Amino acid sequence: MEYPVHLGVTEAGEGEDGRIKSAVGIGSLLCDGLGDTIRVSLTEDSPREIEVCRDLIDQIPRLTRPGPDSLDIQAPFDPFGFERRRAAQIELAPGIGCGGEQTVRVVVTRSTWDKVAPKLSRRRMSGPRLFMRT
Repeated sequence: MEYPVHLGVTEAGEGEDGRIKSAVGIGSLLCDGLGDTIRVSLTEDSPREIEVCRDLIDQIPRLTRPGPDSLDIQAPFDPFGFERRRAAQIELAPGIGCGGEQTVRVVVTRSTWDKVAPKLSRRRMSGPRLFMRT
């Protein structure tokens, strides 16, 4: 059984910012041939969303038509397959490694952590083990 694929960016914002987010999020998938229906969600009057949808749909044929300058370039990697890249392991501090087979780590300054920490769920975040000095 086949189901339609619905594309949308929820609460993309307003004005030019919301239109750009919708165009990038929805348009890139449409250009790849994905999606059956779209919905643009802006933080402004609903009728404005319809205008953006129509403008976006009108652009797709022009964006997906190969032009005379398009080249058949082969990527040096398979964009549809996943293979973890090798990385050298370094030691950030005694007992705290980064790279190689280590768990992915995010390194931030204390000032950045102080801004972000209140917005994170305490159940999912154990807190930093190391801060970067600036």
